[in-house]
Amino acid sequence: MKLNELNLDKTLRVSHIDCDGILPIILDKFFEIPYAYTICTNYGEDLELVSLQSGIYESVIYTDFTPSEICQKEIIDKGINCIILDHHIASKEEMEKFCNDYNKAEYIFDNEKCGTKIYYEWLKEQGYKGNDVSDYIVILTNTYDLYKQDDENWNMAEQCNRLLYATALWSYKT
Repeated sequence: MKLNELNLDKTLRVSHIDCDGILPIILDKFFEIPYAYTICTNYGEDLELVSLQSGIYESVIYTDFTPSEICQKEIIDKGINCIILDHHIASKEEMEKFCNDYNKAEYIFDNEKCGTKIYYEWLKEQGYKGNDVSDYIVILTNTYDLYKQDDENWNMAEQCNRLLYATALWSYKT
């Protein structure tokens, strides 16, 4: 599925609540992608479930995060298009099965890249143009999330992560 094939007014965005999950949301703002609604959540919370149940959304895009079993069921029951961009090996087998069983789901997996980098490259493949700043923040996020302590960017990546955690309003739910 391509982004331009989706009705963004009826597209839900779900991402993880860490640096690698927040940066795709920042990229959405950078590229001015007008998704209908965005939810940042953590494993076990299923904060997107009510939105999936609402019948409002035709599509859902997950970054650095995968739908739980109950959310997968809701996606199938409502016939929602689903794109999952993730790098967590622990959920790979389950997501491959979900996408093989449900033809309206697409799974983009790469264990060598963080979720932000997978998403950024996916957007760029579709014609979105990054710049030196967006390229760099993706490099830093990838360095930190994959815990590449020997990388020349490690110190700046660690500082970037600290800045995110120091400035985030964690009590706010989108």
